[in-house]
Amino acid sequence: MIKAIIIDDESKARDLLELLISESGKNIRVVAKCHDLKTGIEEIKRHEPDVVFLDIEMPHASGLQILEHIPYPNFEIIFATAYDQYAIKAFELSALDYLLKPIDDDKLALSIDKLGQRIDMKIRLESYEANKQQKEPVTICLPVSASSHEMILVKNILCIEADRNYSIIHTSTKKYTISKSLSYFVDKYLPIDGFVRTHRSWIVNLSHVQKLNFNKKELSLDNLIIPVSRGNFAMVKKMIGDLA
Repeated sequence: MIKAIIIDDESKARDLLELLISESGKNIRVVAKCHDLKTGIEEIKRHEPDVVFLDIEMPHASGLQILEHIPYPNFEIIFATAYDQYAIKAFELSALDYLLKPIDDDKLALSIDKLGQRIDMKIRLESYEANKQQKEPVTICLPVSASSHEMILVKNILCIEADRNYSIIHTSTKKYTISKSLSYFVDKYLPIDGFVRTHRSWIVNLSHVQKLNFNKKELSLDNLIIPVSRGNFAMVKKMIGDLA
């Protein structure tokens, strides 16, 4: 459940926005409604929301001043205001969205969808950061025939490709077809620093990536072109930056 706080000096505006949120059918709940920024800051510290719906022109303090009180917010901000002249300033503050009153149902739904995607990305990045220190296995034992196995260094794995109920492990010198699905390797390798699922059919060792194509959303490594799904692109870009 996504937790939301509404900060708006108009009581009717607060109640209407809460109603629109509840009728959106999205997984979001309003945990506090505040009439000014000061009260809103107190409720933010109390509830630790995922998102704050924030008016701009209010008595005593503008909603644009929120970062003066919380310089590094761990929540998203969606401005909801009757004035369009503040949009540029709002996005300079890294606002997730800017909704003009009267708020349109469809635009609110799109904002909440965008919010869900941002939260999902944040969770995956936090999981990646938490797992960076996990000890990596040095080798993996691969069955290469009915009667023999081969040991290879995990760091030499370039990528793992799904092939129906099988997986193909690519190294710079050889390919191994293994009778295990990609989900087996997801559980085994995604906690390891540098391995990421770029696409439903691919796991990649980012330390071997030679090029990231922003326009085509694909990776190049060792003569392989590997797709990166739209939903995973920001995470992959961030992880490659960390490894640089």
